[in-house]
Amino acid sequence: MLPPNLDYPSWVHNTGFWSASPPENWDPPQRLVEFLDHDPAPIYIWFGSIVGSDPSKTARIIVDAVKRLGVRAVVARGGSGIAFPEEKDPSIYYVEQVPFKWLFPRVSAVVHHGGMGTASLALEAGRPQVVCPFVFVHRHTAERMYEIGVSTPPVLQSKMSVDRLSKAISEVLDRNSYADRSATLQKLIAEEDGIAEAVRVLEQIGERGL
Repeated sequence: MLPPNLDYPSWVHNTGFWSASPPENWDPPQRLVEFLDHDPAPIYIWFGSIVGSDPSKTARIIVDAVKRLGVRAVVARGGSGIAFPEEKDPSIYYVEQVPFKWLFPRVSAVVHHGGMGTASLALEAGRPQVVCPFVFVHRHTAERMYEIGVSTPPVLQSKMSVDRLSKAISEVLDRNSYADRSATLQKLIAEEDGIAEAVRVLEQIGERGL
């Protein structure tokens, strides 16, 4: 995911992504399982814990984009303050939060704000992405996802509209290149074990007494 030819000092170690399985005592809601079991696979939409300037407007954009495209979607509120509409649409399943490692292999694409944890688990699941960044660190993630071929160009939160969001989602679902590239990177990431590599590095440092 990082740009090539970065000249890190010797004490910097690139271990690969770290990810954890869902809590052992967590069980998915039965209605969510049933929703995911129907074809076509839904997209997932979540914009993190940052509260935007108009959460109600963001909710309307999400709902209108999903309806315009005729897709199915799991939409999470998280900590963003997105207001769920009182009138429920059978094509949209609303959740507060759900473990990404469990969910992402069950969706067709991930629409998110650009958090590194979210992006890494989408890569691990081999799912194409649409990234809608709030701040600089999110935009960096969005640009890298685009440059490595798994996402459309960033859809800035400050300029997000039904047209822009629906166009990006349509592109990532309709163009096979995004899914193919995501599947290729998924295989590479599956060969890594970031946590085990981090433990190895720490043990090596400990043995040297540093």
